[in-house]
Amino acid sequence: MKQILLASVMTAAFAIGSVSGPVGGPAMAADMKTKAPPPVYTKAPPPVLFYDWSGLYLGAHGSYSWSTTKSTTTDTATRLAFPSVSTNSSGWHGGGQIGYDYMMPTHVVIGAVADISSGRSITTTTVTPVETTMIQGKTNESGTVRGRLGYALDSNVLLYGTGGWAWANAQTTRTQVLGQVGNAVAGTVETVKMDRSGWTAGAGAAYAFAHNWNVFAEYRYTKIPSTTVTFPIAQRSTNSSSNTNLIEVGLNYKFDWAGPMGGHY
Repeated sequence: MKQILLASVMTAAFAIGSVSGPVGGPAMAADMKTKAPPPVYTKAPPPVLFYDWSGLYLGAHGSYSWSTTKSTTTDTATRLAFPSVSTNSSGWHGGGQIGYDYMMPTHVVIGAVADISSGRSITTTTVTPVETTMIQGKTNESGTVRGRLGYALDSNVLLYGTGGWAWANAQTTRTQVLGQVGNAVAGTVETVKMDRSGWTAGAGAAYAFAHNWNVFAEYRYTKIPSTTVTFPIAQRSTNSSSNTNLIEVGLNYKFDWAGPMGGHY
């Protein structure tokens, strides 16, 4: 009986050894865990930053304009109209502006701006065989009140169109240098003040170079319709209209609308 039991134990041990193999064989290799590869980290792309154009802004500008004025003078006593005259003029200006913009989530920007600029003087002298007359036209200041509509690019650039009302505070002085016209003898000076108004339209671009600062450049065309100036002593009336082209550059400081916004600066 003991022999049979011993033979059974040896047979079972031999069977287990043949399956398991030698120490460190297939059974142990199967129990070893495979080492996972190191994680791969990818750097997220930087967020797209763009300027938030919403807010109130103040600034200063400089501009250069060139104008063409067409005028016709009439003798108020005889109603005789003299031939029309066309004159060209140009000049530099400086001034300031205040405005407000609101940028929608679609990057569309709407706003309004008002500006004021320095004026200039234009003097013309007319000499005929019987008289010499000097006329000085002076614009004390001029300005606009305009709407703006534009689109903000992610590169902190705003492209926009603009248009609205244009005005000018002006005066004209007529001096009779020699001879006599109507009741104006040599030395007679007449000054007439007037307010002129019309419309203006144009387009421009602005670039934000810091959190609250941007620069801009724009072109505008301004049309001032017919305006009449009458000198009662000289018995002369002049009707004129003008077209003006202007290039303007400037600097704005924008006050934050609602503090920093995600993706904006």
